[in-house]
Amino acid sequence: MVFIDQVVSRAEYPWEEARTIALRDGAEIHVRPVKVTDEAAIQRMFYGLSDESIYTRFLGYKKAHPREEIQRLVDLDYVDSMGLVVERVGGEHG
Repeated sequence: MVFIDQVVSRAEYPWEEARTIALRDGAEIHVRPVKVTDEAAIQRMFYGLSDESIYTRFLGYKKAHPREEIQRLVDLDYVDSMGLVVERVGGEHG
């Protein structure tokens, strides 16, 4: 299904930038550039943040994170703008 307002990535995804990193405690994380398909997960993450985290991240209180805002965060050119996603390997993602 394609939404009428769905963003189509404006740049080629830089697959070579993805890395799996072992932490000192033995856990592994996967670090990769954000993708257009991360939109819903990022929006869910923002809505799950505490008021204190929202204030720290956005330098003010926000109650809404509209789709247009999230689309600006995920539709990057990977040259002048880059966003990263960090995921636990083999654990819960969030």
